[in-house]
Amino acid sequence: MTDRITFSIGAGGTMTVTAYPTVTPGLVVHDQGLFGDKWRITHQASGGHLGEFDEDDYQQAQDAAAALKDVADWTAGPTALQDETVIWKAIDAIEAAGGRFLPREGGLGEKVATERRAHLAAKTKESAAS
Repeated sequence: MTDRITFSIGAGGTMTVTAYPTVTPGLVVHDQGLFGDKWRITHQASGGHLGEFDEDDYQQAQDAAAALKDVADWTAGPTALQDETVIWKAIDAIEAAGGRFLPREGGLGEKVATERRAHLAAKTKESAAS
């Protein structure tokens, strides 16, 4: 079964795409719409994109959505998901499945992603030194 979802594309515009259900309530997988060469995981309640996968990676997007099932209540509104631990785990699941995390510019996700990259770089540097 598929559904149609509408999300914001900036400057007050919206886009409607065909979305595919996942095993995680509140998350769907869809193509990138007009650009169509990528798959995205989107939070239905907010329309916010969590992750992006290459065009051949529909199953990887589904796998990442499944890995997010127990991370948070994805049926909740976006403010309920503004938690650094949830975001960190979301980044881990998306990247482990081969995707790229899509934070909102200037948002908590961008802050957590930046801190996470710095943390991982420091660990890599520490490992190389020992």
